[in-house]
Amino acid sequence: MTEGITMKDTINDDRKDVALFRFAMISEALHLPPEEVAPYLKRQAQREVTIPGSGRRKIAVTTMRSWIRAWRKLGFDGLMPKRRRDRGSIRKMPGDVVETLLAIRRENMDLSVRQVIARARATDAVPDDVIVAPSMTSSDGLRPSGSGTCIA
Repeated sequence: MTEGITMKDTINDDRKDVALFRFAMISEALHLPPEEVAPYLKRQAQREVTIPGSGRRKIAVTTMRSWIRAWRKLGFDGLMPKRRRDRGSIRKMPGDVVETLLAIRRENMDLSVRQVIARARATDAVPDDVIVAPSMTSSDGLRPSGSGTCIA
């Protein structure tokens, strides 16, 4: 039954699902008087929601404001997630880099993820050609060995 459905179709469907979710979050605000928009967005930000393709449960007011701007500028297309610029490139963090970051983290649990990365770079444990960003790690510490990602 799935004949003719390509990966591109699935990705486009996923992007449309996200755009529909975003529209549902902001649609009422689009028709409110300006003085009522902020309270509405604050109420929306308090709600726990199921976000397509994400483990997060809440949406920040600033995020919803950016969606409103995108809607006003580009309509529905403005609400679709942008395609990754690094699409097709390797994003898996080398295992030795992950191990180094984990070791630094275990020894210094008070360091932020940015500080752990900076310390690893300062000791030349992470090559300059390996990009490691805080968004590539989990919020409760670095991901287990081999499961982190990066752009190489």
